[in-house]
Amino acid sequence: MFALPNTNLFYMHKRNLWLFGMALLTHPAFSQNEDWRLYKTENPKSTELIRESNNDGKVRYIQDDRISLMDSLKKANPAPMEGFRVQIYFGSRAEANKVRIEFLRSHPEVGAYVTYLAPNFRLRVGDYRNRTEAEGFKREVNKTYPGSYIVADQISLPALSAKREKNTTEER
Repeated sequence: MFALPNTNLFYMHKRNLWLFGMALLTHPAFSQNEDWRLYKTENPKSTELIRESNNDGKVRYIQDDRISLMDSLKKANPAPMEGFRVQIYFGSRAEANKVRIEFLRSHPEVGAYVTYLAPNFRLRVGDYRNRTEAEGFKREVNKTYPGSYIVADQISLPALSAKREKNTTEER
């Protein structure tokens, strides 16, 4: 009926199958020199950091020109950052522009921005990196514009004041 396989032949096939499986598993270990990246660079040396060994302390690097172009564009057009402004008016366009002119006469060093939020216009002033700075300015403005409040907004990068620059140079 049912015959048992020849044990020597059975173990020989099992051993050969095991050796074949191990050969397949170790094959990728010998092919590590291939470039496996999906997106290969046109010039592989464009991203390499080359260190010269003349011990003068200088590092020379070769960089693709497109990186320099992107860096200069980023410097010319900085992205706005998250910060705070004080909203002092919300209403019609004519009144918003009138309040803006009045505000800029009394605070020429502070930016004033009129934006549209249907169906009204809002006037937000200042570019503050943190809420504490905005709160101090709100207290000052609240005398003239009661009902003003602090809002989170995209701000323009404020210029560093001379006082702040002087303090950073003294710390060095």
